[in-house]
Amino acid sequence: MNIRTSLSTLLIFALLAAACSDDPDAPNPQEPDTDLSDTGPDANEPDTNEPDTDDTPDANDEPDTDDTPDVDDEPDAEEPPTCQEDSCTEEGRTSCEVVDDAITCLCDEGLVEVGDQCLEPFCDAQGLSEAQLLADTSNTNVYSPRAIAGLGATYAVVWSDDLGENSTNTDLYMARFDRDGQQIGDNIALTDSPFFDEIGPHALASDGEMFALARIEFSATQNKESLFLERFDAQGQSLGVSAPLVEDRAIVSPNLVATDQGWLLSWKESLVEGGDYHWTHRLAALSATGELLAGPIDLTTYQADSAPHMIWVEDHAALVWRGYTNAAAENDATFFQRFDALADPIDEAPIRVGDSQSYTPWVMWTGEHYAIVSILNARYFLLNTLDADGEAVLVDEDLTTTSANTYDTHATWTGGAIALSWRDQGALILQEFDASGAPRDEPIAFEQGVSTSVPILANLGDFMALAWMRIDSDPNPMNGQLFMATYCAH
Repeated sequence: MNIRTSLSTLLIFALLAAACSDDPDAPNPQEPDTDLSDTGPDANEPDTNEPDTDDTPDANDEPDTDDTPDVDDEPDAEEPPTCQEDSCTEEGRTSCEVVDDAITCLCDEGLVEVGDQCLEPFCDAQGLSEAQLLADTSNTNVYSPRAIAGLGATYAVVWSDDLGENSTNTDLYMARFDRDGQQIGDNIALTDSPFFDEIGPHALASDGEMFALARIEFSATQNKESLFLERFDAQGQSLGVSAPLVEDRAIVSPNLVATDQGWLLSWKESLVEGGDYHWTHRLAALSATGELLAGPIDLTTYQADSAPHMIWVEDHAALVWRGYTNAAAENDATFFQRFDALADPIDEAPIRVGDSQSYTPWVMWTGEHYAIVSILNARYFLLNTLDADGEAVLVDEDLTTTSANTYDTHATWTGGAIALSWRDQGALILQEFDASGAPRDEPIAFEQGVSTSVPILANLGDFMALAWMRIDSDPNPMNGQLFMATYCAH
């Protein structure tokens, strides 16, 4: 026999044996473990539920998958809260209810929530109160804007007044009222500037803690105006004024709402060059102290028309405005768009409302739909509604017809109806319509036979307040008077 061949054969057998078993001493997997001194698991047996205490991998190459926590480490399950006899003990707020796993104390039956108070209802029947004279100064501009807002169980009216015949400037004043319509203290002067201070009908807002006012301050140079936000406490004392938000522009109708981040402010402005106006609508987000958080952004691609109207709905702002549909400014339309508290658009682009060329749009939230009222051809009021996704529901529905040309209106949601005010032939009109556009009652006519401005309307919870200007021709044919009244809805 060849010795070299025999050695090669032996080497091959040795390699084959090594391939069959990496460990010649490993036990036969078919035989039981007979070593009684071995207290750990066999290398070929699965690991028990005991977690590994070292970094050595399991012999069977399987990770420990037992994630069962110790029983003692489990948190005790919390019992949901339940209403007890002593859960709600505040006077007028003893009704208890569990809302989102939290105890909520509600107003007792027969009381209404006003701010953070439970109060007797203001209204016991529908109707308009007697008018109350707030200001009576010579030569006041009868169309000077007014604004109304509520703060807790009080509300305030702000207006612009010249306080003197042939005065060269106007300042802003505030009057405060309790729920019974009784004025609290005297009128408060909010500004004292050498030129003119103006506001818009929606320039005053409240966040439940304070008032905020968006005001326009004129300068000695025409069309060089500035826009500010000033905050006031419930007594009308200034809490601070912002830096100018806009400067050196023509500014119209600032609209302010409180948000969960601070304030949102919209307005109409134009940079005037060579006597030419090019209007745009703008929107900005402000902090609670009036600092600019975002914007201003432009709402319109082409030139703007009617100033924007804005409301806050739970977690977003809804805006409507009138704007042109092309660069040549040949046709205009009403547009709708929603934004969050930082002026970021919720709708990717403005949504066109209706098919008509109506103007002066106002938006309201009914709880189900956005209701938009506008004027067509100075004689017809139209209603358009959009659902919560911005899809059209009612399109150009007729509300009512006026007997005289009207170019301005004010509208608000009462909680159950649309309240609409306008100036008809020889009188002011106030009327309610349901969400489908059907009239709920006969129109109320007041201030007949005198020259007036259109009343502004403000929903103050369980009632509304109105304010308007009247020209009193005796003794001065230009004597402007400011009146206010309250209204209880149908």
